[in-house]
Amino acid sequence: MVLLFGAHVRKLRKELGMTQKELAKLAGVTQSAITQIEVGGTKKLKADTLLKMSAALKTNPYHLMTGLGDNRASAPTEGAPAELVEIFLNLSPENQAALLAAARGISAIDAPPH
Repeated sequence: MVLLFGAHVRKLRKELGMTQKELAKLAGVTQSAITQIEVGGTKKLKADTLLKMSAALKTNPYHLMTGLGDNRASAPTEGAPAELVEIFLNLSPENQAALLAAARGISAIDAPPH
């Protein structure tokens, strides 16, 4: 089952035994902002906030946003990876899917031979 973003944030936060206040401090936002995220009242996040939340919740941005894929923490904080996250967050859902498909195709081409 895929959780909505806010519900997934809440689930991961509770699994870590973290309060909204603690997550807010680590993410550099207010507790009210975390509440809004968890109840679905926030439509867009800044990339740096998503990256800080991912790190605080010990996961990666893709898993945090979707609940899918590998949940290992690997949150980029600067340079090209952070720029890609910023671009991704500003795309429509359709274009996010297209970007992911393109990235997977490029990754398959670049994959070392087995």
